[in-house]
Amino acid sequence: SNYWAGVDYLGLGPSAHSYDRVSRQWNVSNNIKYCEALEQGLPYFEGETLTPEMIYNETVMTHLRTMQGISLNNLKAEFRDYFVSRVKVLLGRGDIKLENGYYKLTKKGIFIADSLIVELFI
Repeated sequence: SNYWAGVDYLGLGPSAHSYDRVSRQWNVSNNIKYCEALEQGLPYFEGETLTPEMIYNETVMTHLRTMQGISLNNLKAEFRDYFVSRVKVLLGRGDIKLENGYYKLTKKGIFIADSLIVELFI
């Protein structure tokens, strides 16, 4: 659930993923290679540093896929105007609704969620 909420999480073991709001790491998936790397003190994971745009896109994607939806408070201030300008079109088409300060997919929007989310990406 931390993945969907955009909260830090630590993955332990082969194939596990970790996230700290700045970067993402994923452990080697092969059990033997994972154990060997640990024993030899070698890197057992790969990772990437996330740009502000990547964080925005991921926040939009994960939050809109939940029942709670996304609030402007979930977005950094620098991206709020962009989001509002893009989401207006989706509101007008009835694909998204604004309810108690949260933008949520409508029943219609749920069936085309991926294409709607992409329309909000930077």
